[in-house]
Amino acid sequence: MSENLKIPFLKIHFGQEEKRALVKVLESGWWTAGPVTLKFEEKFAGYVGAKYAVFVSSATEALFLALKALQLRNVTFRVPSLTFTASAGEIIHSGNKIEFIDVDKDTICASGDYHKPLLKVHFGGNYSLAQGKPVIEDSAHLVEKNQCKNNPNIVCFSFAYAKNITCGEGGMVATNDKKIYDWLIKARFFGINRFGLLNNRKHPDWPYQVDFLGWKSNATEFQAALGLVQLAKLEKINKRRRKIVNYYNREFDYQWQGLHLYPIFVKERSKFLRAMIRAGIQCSVHYIPLHWMKAYQPYCNKKISLPNTEWLGKHLVTLPLYPDLSDIQVEYIVKNVKKIVKNSSLLKI
Repeated sequence: MSENLKIPFLKIHFGQEEKRALVKVLESGWWTAGPVTLKFEEKFAGYVGAKYAVFVSSATEALFLALKALQLRNVTFRVPSLTFTASAGEIIHSGNKIEFIDVDKDTICASGDYHKPLLKVHFGGNYSLAQGKPVIEDSAHLVEKNQCKNNPNIVCFSFAYAKNITCGEGGMVATNDKKIYDWLIKARFFGINRFGLLNNRKHPDWPYQVDFLGWKSNATEFQAALGLVQLAKLEKINKRRRKIVNYYNREFDYQWQGLHLYPIFVKERSKFLRAMIRAGIQCSVHYIPLHWMKAYQPYCNKKISLPNTEWLGKHLVTLPLYPDLSDIQVEYIVKNVKKIVKNSSLLKI
């Protein structure tokens, strides 16, 4: 095995199919949201088992529109502190409040029934069992077949460059509520009762109405074209990710199930990360708790205590996990993790 491997934390998975799809859109002359967008929404809704799906420019925008769709203001949403800033930030941007909650160490997701508004996060591809009312699901790390079937919640997905399927950027809002769907379709395009030129193919008379003050949140045909190709590959992508996760689990004696991130836990994180870089392996940290961040101090209780989150926030490291990792690279990663932590120092959850 080579001792000079260079392994990035992320490598985007794509092939000739994605290139052909982009060229097809380029040559069509229709670059903004249009027929390819509608096809992607239909295919994605079918995959996750939702009645409706609305493609938007980012998962952050998906969360914002989902929150606005509930028509709540000045309401406190419970949200894990161990998540990306978009999860909590969009609650505040939507005119509501946050209360940070703890996560379980084994799943790194919240659990329990809060009986109150909740934004639950499926960390690393693990499904959060937390309950509340109403609930918005941040599913940026999880795209699973039929996960929205008979689901009353609004579910938001991400297609950013680091996700299991990617459009470069992009997000999707999935719902089984026709009223929410109708509002979202207008909200993503200024609140107009027609979706731009697309509707004019069926209704050539131009007059339109601005039903409410919406936003400019639609994505492009290029993004939708990438999404269609990547969605068709998702089962194969996840099969490879699962093989890597299973290997990591055997070698590290973990029982992790998520397919988006693979976390390990070390005593001296900075020292560990520097040693891995010297070995040619780039790792990451997901995440530093939000209640430690300067931007959130005005919005959270200064005496907040989240013991699991704070332990994870000090010790969690995420290893490379993507379909283009070769078996040799995965073995090299494991070998160096064990060498650096001398195995006995790898913390257990």
